[in-house]
Amino acid sequence: MQSSIHIALLCLGDIEAASHLATAEGWNQTKADWIRLLKHQPRGCFGAYCEGRLIGTVTTSVYDKELAWLGMMLVKREFRGSGIGRRLMLAALEYTKTAVVSTVKLDATPVGKNLYEAMGFVPEAGIERWERSGGVPKVGADSIAIKDRTVNDIYEIDRSAFGVDRATMLESLLEHSSVDPFTVRDAAGRVCGYALARRGSRAMYIGPIVSFDPLLTPALIDRMVGQFPDQAIYIDFHRGSAADSTLLSSRGFAKQRELTRMYWGKPNSVGLSHSIFSIAGPEIG
Repeated sequence: MQSSIHIALLCLGDIEAASHLATAEGWNQTKADWIRLLKHQPRGCFGAYCEGRLIGTVTTSVYDKELAWLGMMLVKREFRGSGIGRRLMLAALEYTKTAVVSTVKLDATPVGKNLYEAMGFVPEAGIERWERSGGVPKVGADSIAIKDRTVNDIYEIDRSAFGVDRATMLESLLEHSSVDPFTVRDAAGRVCGYALARRGSRAMYIGPIVSFDPLLTPALIDRMVGQFPDQAIYIDFHRGSAADSTLLSSRGFAKQRELTRMYWGKPNSVGLSHSIFSIAGPEIG
């Protein structure tokens, strides 16, 4: 079987097939999420192909020389166990070497964790998917006009909290926001936190939620959750947060699954700040 399978760059023409693979696994990503990743790193996204059919994917998002993030690591069920996942990972890691990146990170599902550990990835943190039930989000384009000042505040907060500049990725997230982003201010009037939300294929996705003052995190959660009273919601809680997951359970959320944040290469603190309550997404950190 291996001889008939080849690894090549993923392209926009693969979006439909990639979306089908993700949907079959029950993932929440949409076509817009795939397009975002391809546009961000067109030379760092790879597909596995068998007789012209897409059967596996992996994406790479390079933020700077300190960090690349791997996501959308997926192999069609009937092709698993034959080394395709490893080949995809090797292609992505080789790309990060050409980009001279010192550290590679990802959020591993229980299925993928053993493969990543065998390839030298080291666990460093825990992520929990929390869900509140409701209706599936309505399909449709979002068009939110966001003030430049708000955008700049969000970029600055995220850079300080996450640890590297994600402005290009955040710009795309803002373009696909379902509602206006929400920010909070400290006692001195300085913006010190923000929250975003976007549509997923199965649920609204709220994240990132970031606050330098954990006492203001509940306000960020309530403002965003309140926008979607009758829809299913996912929040990927960062276990290293200064705020506790009881903020979710007390608001009707239930823990759905656990992910393991892992790194390869040089250890660093990127993405591990206590000010990060929830992440932007397993595929982007």
